Amino acid sequence: MKPKAIYTLTLDDDESTKRLQEFVERLPCSVSEAAPMHVHYGLNGRVEQVPSNWTRGRWDGDLTHLKGSKAVCYSHLSMILGAIGQCPNEDDFVMILEDDVSIHENVFEYLSEIEIPDDWDFIHLSYWDIKCGSANQGSTTKGISKITKPCCTGMFSYLVKPRKVFQRLIDAFPLTCEIDNFLSNPENLKLFNIYVIEHTPWLTDHVSEFSIRDDADNETWKLANP
Repeated sequence: MKPKAIYTLTLDDDESTKRLQEFVERLPCSVSEAAPMHVHYGLNGRVEQVPSNWTRGRWDGDLTHLKGSKAVCYSHLSMILGAIGQCPNEDDFVMILEDDVSIHENVFEYLSEIEIPDDWDFIHLSYWDIKCGSANQGSTTKGISKITKPCCTGMFSYLVKPRKVFQRLIDAFPLTCEIDNFLSNPENLKLFNIYVIEHTPWLTDHVSEFSIRDDADNETWKLANP
């Protein structure tokens, strides 16, 4: 099970340049040699605006000042749509990693040992929220669970079939909240088959205290609420 390409989400600034270099240095050869690597420079929520036609709902209410989260939403979706060019077939997939992630050197070996359902659209290699686990979701086979109830998976490391999900992403527009919550809301769970990997040790983990999303959110929130 190998992706057509591996995308790394980062920003075009000094802090992110350093973090991206650290990401490349710790990336296992088994991963870096598995597929072509692409760097995707996301939208910087501190200084750049998400197009207004991409968002509505909570982004106009309680999430108004979370500019980092909104920019991350836009960056992930634009990256997924852009990855279609790497995937000529509907079942071709790419791996997406944020730049503060470490990944297990045997990730593809472990994935090959899991009975993954053919209908998947997204597979999260790890997750934030304990509610994403099989104890709360739709248990499938050992090592993988299907998301059937809203939860916060996180978007820091996942596989996606961009050509397969493209039209459904367009149909689900505009974004109404953070992208991980957006994809797992009840209406969108009817559109997408989302799975999470449950594995010990974790297949991916964060190694940096810096967050593209949270740091920008904190700054813009303080500016809006002095």
